[in-house]
Amino acid sequence: MRSLIHLESQSAIVSPENQVTGITFTMTPSVQAEWSTLSERGFSTEDFADHIKSEFRKVNLYNDAPKTPNLTLMIELTDVRLRSTLQARNLGLATGVDYIKMNAFLRDASGNIVLNSYLKSPDLYYCPSKTTVLGIPVAGCGSKERAEFLYNFLAEELYAELVGKIKVENNKP
Repeated sequence: MRSLIHLESQSAIVSPENQVTGITFTMTPSVQAEWSTLSERGFSTEDFADHIKSEFRKVNLYNDAPKTPNLTLMIELTDVRLRSTLQARNLGLATGVDYIKMNAFLRDASGNIVLNSYLKSPDLYYCPSKTTVLGIPVAGCGSKERAEFLYNFLAEELYAELVGKIKVENNKP
């Protein structure tokens, strides 16, 4: 299941000529309140940014050392749930799912927002276990591995949206 994406622009903004040159994270107060627990479980904005950069570098859409800044990807984490490894392994999906909900914005070099979108992880995404019996998970993987699964998924979602590779809903007034 893919997340629903709302796009306010009519066309792709990011291209090899107009690359993303920075990624900035902010958090809502509720995410900030949980930050120490999330950090202990392996959640990291640096790792998340690295996954996004890696996805964008594959097609020359990210530049670490630009001559002039182009676009900054601004990510606001609005809700993050990352169960402990113990919860995931012992209780599985009975404790719910892991997810990242966020707002994503692209700002140009002048600070103007050129794309404003909402992305969320799928409602039923979780990191499948490494051990199964008849396809049913027996033990969950570690928190860090589940976080990386979500980073990868959302990095692909961002890439697809920014280059216009998936069908999107236009919400232009």
